[in-house]
Amino acid sequence: MDGAADVERLAVPALVIRVQPRVIDEAQAEVYLRRTVEKFAATIRPMITAPVNENEFGAMVSLAYNIGPAAFGRSSVLSRFNAGKIQSAADAFRMWNQAGGKVLPGLVRRREAERALFLTPVATPAPQSPWAALVALVQSLITRKGA
Repeated sequence: MDGAADVERLAVPALVIRVQPRVIDEAQAEVYLRRTVEKFAATIRPMITAPVNENEFGAMVSLAYNIGPAAFGRSSVLSRFNAGKIQSAADAFRMWNQAGGKVLPGLVRRREAERALFLTPVATPAPQSPWAALVALVQSLITRKGA
């Protein structure tokens, strides 16, 4: 990630200002990513009412990050999971594979990786941070893209 570009966004009501990209190092990128993951984890944790393990939680945090917390809150993934319909919730990840009304190969890969993570069993309940599960998800996406 050496030399990764980061575009900062300054949000003003009904206005987004793009600031020129700046170069950040891998350590800075990890700090930014961890902060973002923790923010989304804290946002969606109260929405999840069923017992959840680390992999399920990590996959749902990834989905919420990509589609936004409001859309996640209305999603079939969440409602089915909270109803105890784990397989059906996993299958619902596949519904989120479009942007602009078109199926995008990158979203198909991402949803399959999230679904696979979601269905990977673990023996312990979810910790406060989904970091390890999300690192595994990102690594699987990088591997699949290179294949």
